[in-house]
Amino acid sequence: MNDLAGRVAIVTGAANGIGLAIASALSGRGANVVVADVECSATEAAVAELPTRSASWIGDLTAREAPDAVVATAIETFGALHIVVNNAGYSRNSMIEEMSEDIFRDVLEIDLVTPWRLLKGAAPHLKDAAVKTGVASKVVNVSSMAAYGSAHGQSNYTSAKAGLIGLTKSLAREWGPNNVCVNAIAPGMIDTRLMRPRTEESLLRIGDRSVPYGLAPEVAAQYSSSLSTIPLRRSGSAKEVAETAAFLCTSGSDYLTGQVLNVGGGITVGMSS
Repeated sequence: MNDLAGRVAIVTGAANGIGLAIASALSGRGANVVVADVECSATEAAVAELPTRSASWIGDLTAREAPDAVVATAIETFGALHIVVNNAGYSRNSMIEEMSEDIFRDVLEIDLVTPWRLLKGAAPHLKDAAVKTGVASKVVNVSSMAAYGSAHGQSNYTSAKAGLIGLTKSLAREWGPNNVCVNAIAPGMIDTRLMRPRTEESLLRIGDRSVPYGLAPEVAAQYSSSLSTIPLRRSGSAKEVAETAAFLCTSGSDYLTGQVLNVGGGITVGMSS
């Protein structure tokens, strides 16, 4: 497949897990990819493995100036920007009684505010590329099935991912006339480090901060027991999520915008009246 040849994509949180799988899927289809992540060695390794000419941006994506710097890397390196995939994020789960406001805001910053800032900075370039090429520019926001109210002990993460769906639908309406398609994917139980039990080594270094990732003990059992509710009776893989995201970046999805594709093995989640 070479259906994204000549396209330039930004993928955030692309050094590991779902983000790395998405970057690989896009590069495998011919796109040049800016891999944006905070983990230096993993980011450089990811870029080295991609089959197309790609670039890295390494730093704290929640820094106010970071999203514009990521966009600048794409423009300065490749001269254009056609695709943005907002994947970077993490959860810091605990029951609301034990959750501090700082932790609540921290998750909103990476999972919702950072995508907003990146798309704000990318907007003129995505629109300009659609005009110049006559081909739709694409945005894929990586939300979560947690957005539907199914997450246990994740009031911060659920709020952020639900907000990301709202952002997706709002920008789909704003940017539709500019031939920019804005969609989201909502992964369910995917086998990545974020969905495995937290250990003492499960720490993400961001500047002078250490952010724990993975499922806290009080919620890990809840997620393990829910595997039996998935019609396909298994968790998904990062590659399976990436293939869905890649579809939303190709011409096959040119008449899709404002949509959320659930990648959850058929599971039904959330609360109904």
